[in-house]
Amino acid sequence: MRDRIVKGLVLGVGIVFAGLLWAILEYKGAGEVTVSPVMHAHAWPKREKPYVLLFYDPLCPVCQKLEGDLEGDGELRAYVRYLPAFLYQGSYEAWLSLLLRWGWD
Repeated sequence: MRDRIVKGLVLGVGIVFAGLLWAILEYKGAGEVTVSPVMHAHAWPKREKPYVLLFYDPLCPVCQKLEGDLEGDGELRAYVRYLPAFLYQGSYEAWLSLLLRWGWD
């Protein structure tokens, strides 16, 4: 019980001290910030379009259905990046043949 009282007193004194320090330093907050277009261009690095990471196993039936759906939607396919998942025996070889089909050497 005594520890809880001491902790409460320390917390209370800390809050009062922070309030006094805030008042003494006359904290005005961030205020308005004006950013020029040049500053904005340098602040935000240019990155490629956002994309979705898809864990994909060529031998998985659900993944095959998803791949078939993505084949039909060219716009969506541009935003998908594949990560290999090896869930089934032979998945590694299936990935290699898939990469060759996609044009990787």
